[in-house]
Amino acid sequence: MTFHEFFLLQRGRNEQMELKERFEWERTRWLACLFLQPHRKKGSKLNPKDLIRFEWEKKDDKKNLEKRKKAAEYAAKKYESINKNKNG
Repeated sequence: MTFHEFFLLQRGRNEQMELKERFEWERTRWLACLFLQPHRKKGSKLNPKDLIRFEWEKKDDKKNLEKRKKAAEYAAKKYESINKNKNG
């Protein structure tokens, strides 16, 4: 494995972990929205983005997010194949 491959692999793994972390924060925000909804005035609705807007929502557009997701998936597959070769 070359340094470049290692770098891409590590970057992909980091992005994969970051995507998982984002998912957890978005789930937490959604649950907070559900818990707060009964305490709102009648007829008013609370959206999760009304509570907090995350930094990645301000920066990332949908296209960039898809690109990063594909890179993270590629890195995960590459990492799995490397581990199979080591163990197998």
